[in-house]
Amino acid sequence: MPTDRTTHLPQVVCSPAATSAALEVMLLLRRLMVWLFVLVVALGVLRELALPLMSDELAARVKHLRHFSPNGEHNLPTWFTAVIMALAALLSALMWRLERARGGSLAGYWAGLALIMLLMSVDEAVSFHEAFVTIFAFMGAWSPWLHFAWVVPGMLLVLIVGLIYLRFLWRLPRPVALYLLASGLIFLSGALVLEMVDGWVLRTWGEDSVQYTIGYVFEDTLEMIGIMLFNFTVMDLLRQHGSEDPRQTA
Repeated sequence: MPTDRTTHLPQVVCSPAATSAALEVMLLLRRLMVWLFVLVVALGVLRELALPLMSDELAARVKHLRHFSPNGEHNLPTWFTAVIMALAALLSALMWRLERARGGSLAGYWAGLALIMLLMSVDEAVSFHEAFVTIFAFMGAWSPWLHFAWVVPGMLLVLIVGLIYLRFLWRLPRPVALYLLASGLIFLSGALVLEMVDGWVLRTWGEDSVQYTIGYVFEDTLEMIGIMLFNFTVMDLLRQHGSEDPRQTA
């Protein structure tokens, strides 16, 4: 059996026109993601961290602009994160289709990633995970680090998925595997690690403290960066496929 990791990349012939159009769309999406990320983070920082520097009258007005705040749900950062997660699901589905067309062994993994990203997008928009806060609320009495108790089943789920996807990462080209691993670690450092830290900070200094504000701003920012890195990596895979010479892949 072949051992070269590059053999697991999809190599399905596309027309030059379709390939060119797809590459243009991905380039546009990449730029759009970056600009929206900068805008969303800048508005969130302005809304949260600039409040103590403003006059009381101006601060009172700005404080009502909760839709720019990274804290809570149903706001601009939540919308952006849900959208890029949905894009991650779409890109993963494209990789699944290409891998399946060539009879590759990684098609099932890409299908799984597409489903995971889709469910994460839905959860980000409607906050299903908040139900676990109530179910596991008793754990908050054990430690302030478990104030947001949904992190417990979240860590268990991450462990299971991680073990399943070890083979997937091993079969990918090394740079791709490293970038995907980095994207996951960055996302989880915000979604789980900083979530636990925020719970401790909330218990220690309170919800209106500067420490808690800084914590959830960094938490949301890391989540966005992790998903964007995932998207960029998969886009590069798709672009690599599109730039191949059809005469060599036929």
